[in-house]
Amino acid sequence: RVPDNDRIWLSIGAGYQITPSMRANIAYTHVFIEDGDINLAAAGGLPPLAASFEQSLDIVSASFTMDW
Repeated sequence: RVPDNDRIWLSIGAGYQITPSMRANIAYTHVFIEDGDINLAAAGGLPPLAASFEQSLDIVSASFTMDW
């Protein structure tokens, strides 16, 4: 089971026209995810699972486009 919570996405990107037929793009995103807890009851003889978690996510992307 993967814990999940509310999140806020913050993104920025830029593009550059290299020539009339070539373009380069780059973007960055940081995802702020609320800290949270998980509490699962014991099942099938296993002990209960209780944990706190902190998460964040970074995404970097780049592209190159060429028209012909």
